Amino acid sequence: MRMHKYLLIAGLATLLTACGSEPASVVKEFYDDIGNGKIQEAKQFVNPSVQRKYGEDVDAGLEIRMREYNNAGGYKGVTLSDENSNGDNYSAKATIHTGSGKDIVEPVRMLKVNGKWVM
Repeated sequence: MRMHKYLLIAGLATLLTACGSEPASVVKEFYDDIGNGKIQEAKQFVNPSVQRKYGEDVDAGLEIRMREYNNAGGYKGVTLSDENSNGDNYSAKATIHTGSGKDIVEPVRMLKVNGKWVM
């Protein structure tokens, strides 16, 4: 029971942090979670409408990304460039750094839904 309370408190703290965060910090946390194998934590940053539409495919997609990073020598961090924020919309270019030195570059688009930045 004690562990259950701890996990609940940790989950709520993460969620509350994301609600008030700037989009760039949410993007970094999203990629850090994937890179560290925390798929369910990363999933909280996926737009709820996308989760409803694609269901378990969202988990599968995040796991594929995690394996891609692992196959490239492991996740070593993310940097953002070309950031553009306009009210409730945010876009950037994410460069995911891996242990092999091979960078993976992908576009990021976010919007604010009910006060929370999501992808």
